[in-house]
Amino acid sequence: MTSPVPLLRHALRALALVVLSGAAFQAGAQHTLNILVQDSATAEPLPGTSAVLVGTPRAATADADGRMTFRDLADGPQVFRFALVGYRGREVTVTLPRSTPDLVVRLASANEELQEAVVTATRTGSRIDDVPQKIEVLGADELLEEGSLEPGNVMGLLGDISSVQVQQLSAVSGASQVRMQGLQGRHTLLLRDGLPAYGGLSGGFDILRLPPLDLARIEVLKGPSSTFHGGGAIAGAIDFVTKEPTDSLTGLVMVNATTLREGNMNAYLSGPLGKAAFTLFAGATGQQAMDVDGDGWTDVPALRQVQVHPQLFLKPSARSTVRVGLLAQDERRCGGRLSALDALDDTAAFVEHREGRRLALDLIGEHRVDAGHALTVKGSVGRYWQQARSTLAPDAPRSMQDNLYGEAYWKAADARRTWVVGANFWGMRLSGPDSATQSLGTVGAFAQYALHRERWPNIELGLRTDHNARYGTFVLPSIAALYKAGARLVLRANAGTGYQLPDRSQPYGLVAEQDPTPVLGTGVGAERSFGGTAEWTWRAVVSEQYAVFIDQTFFLTRISDPLAVVPVNGDASLVNAPGHTLTRGIDNYIRITHGDAELYLGYTWTVPQQVAGRERMLVAYTPEHRAAATLSRVFGPHWRAGIEASYSGRQDSFDGTRTGDQWATAAMVGYTTGPWNIVLNGENLLDVRQTREERVVLGTLSRPVFVPLWAPIDGRAINLSVLYRFG
Repeated sequence: MTSPVPLLRHALRALALVVLSGAAFQAGAQHTLNILVQDSATAEPLPGTSAVLVGTPRAATADADGRMTFRDLADGPQVFRFALVGYRGREVTVTLPRSTPDLVVRLASANEELQEAVVTATRTGSRIDDVPQKIEVLGADELLEEGSLEPGNVMGLLGDISSVQVQQLSAVSGASQVRMQGLQGRHTLLLRDGLPAYGGLSGGFDILRLPPLDLARIEVLKGPSSTFHGGGAIAGAIDFVTKEPTDSLTGLVMVNATTLREGNMNAYLSGPLGKAAFTLFAGATGQQAMDVDGDGWTDVPALRQVQVHPQLFLKPSARSTVRVGLLAQDERRCGGRLSALDALDDTAAFVEHREGRRLALDLIGEHRVDAGHALTVKGSVGRYWQQARSTLAPDAPRSMQDNLYGEAYWKAADARRTWVVGANFWGMRLSGPDSATQSLGTVGAFAQYALHRERWPNIELGLRTDHNARYGTFVLPSIAALYKAGARLVLRANAGTGYQLPDRSQPYGLVAEQDPTPVLGTGVGAERSFGGTAEWTWRAVVSEQYAVFIDQTFFLTRISDPLAVVPVNGDASLVNAPGHTLTRGIDNYIRITHGDAELYLGYTWTVPQQVAGRERMLVAYTPEHRAAATLSRVFGPHWRAGIEASYSGRQDSFDGTRTGDQWATAAMVGYTTGPWNIVLNGENLLDVRQTREERVVLGTLSRPVFVPLWAPIDGRAINLSVLYRFG
């Protein structure tokens, strides 16, 4: 029998080896991270801030100097969640090892509404807290959270913003428009990184294609904005600002599936590339056609969509930066009679196949002469193809729209004032099978002067002059003022002018299938507008547990010579309607935070009228009353939940009758652990649908008539999304 002594010795040696190996591994994986937490606006330390290492029970609290330390951290990405009463919670991902053990984290005050965000839509580079125009910003954290609810598009995000309405135009193609302050979609200019990238022929579809995962923030400029961006910004402008690269290789991957048979897969990657840097977004969406109400017609069109958006960031010198981006999109939508979706040659039932492709190249360059002087150059060129074949026109040729934009401006700024002087060019060429080609080209020059004061109002003056060879010259002055009446009350007001050219590629109706590209009527001219907003904001940290933010905005816009499409000699003709359009209203919302809980209440009252002489008619299919309420809360380091309810009041229809009102509810629950984020979300839980009150498809199978949409038709939807971070 073998003596137990040698066996014991071997066992002890093996145990020692295991212990030493584990100790060596543990020592190699141990890292220390020193964290300083500051106020994002004042850089003051924030003592009492709590931090949790997500996925573990480890936590720390900032001392009197705003400092805390985490020790014995492992290699790889570590996610920290920070919270402090009166401030917006924040998650920060740190990849270890790193070049320095010190990290500075800045928290935004909950009642300051992202006041640290630098707004780019107005070109002055001011913080949102110092901008005299009415503006709202959705930051990266909100986009990531809300993007988990509808990863394939930003419609849900925009629809949650007060006085912004996303209106579906078609059950067959899914086309939609973004309306602001009761005005039509063509009066809101959609931008990407300050460039007019969306709208025109593709406007009803591009807004569906924009995934939140590619965005750093959304800037919503409410009220007259043509002085900044030219025609098309009568109601305001929405700028979708894309992300910039990080110092190390990082990425996000999101997978989503819904009960409406939609699936999304999106990925985002960014990091250094030699002496340059890059970002890359790639996404794909698949949607099966659905007949929700059982009438045989699609309420949700079939969809196949792919898009890629790479950007390259160069630094030619210490003071110069250049960004080059390429956007490529390809999609196909099929709708109509569900049983015949693949049979374009069968004229017994109406079917439409709509294919669209976009290719666009963007360039943004900046050269800083010194701390207060900089030259910025922007440009984009793009082409969009669209072919809409149907059983009524199976061989319809495709339409094509080319867009060209260029801009250069000089900014000079010091502590008291900011000057912006520049010029731009915008060109569009539309060609299609239905009528002659239309070309529009506009050159403009603009100047802005912002006066920054401590005791008296901040004032910003603007002047733009645009010239179009066919429609004349437009002089567009504007003025805005901001007054901080103490630490809690802020007053804002702005007024300005605008215009909209008779662009045949824009949507002018409320039913996409019955709104063909119109011909230009005799003597048709541009719309001209005047409008303004007046806002007061009250914000305060009431106690250690409560923070309150209250905002009320009054708005008014008057549009002369409004454009409309009417039948003339058998054609859809674009003409100037008699009289003017007048919209006015009040936008109100309250946000209350209590620890990890947040309550939002919003209400918008809008009166949109078409005025001709003594006759006044409400603009059809525009709700006078809209309200929303949201309650959300974070439960510990892993869980969060929220509920939402919204109301849209009755609307006038074309025949003078009134539609029904709408109540909608939604709920979500989210779980985060380490790099994983899982969200279960339910939209329209009450299953509110227009088809419960009326048929939306009339006529015969071969020649249907589609009624305007004023409520959802896709019904209840449940989605599950999974997000993974790396790097």
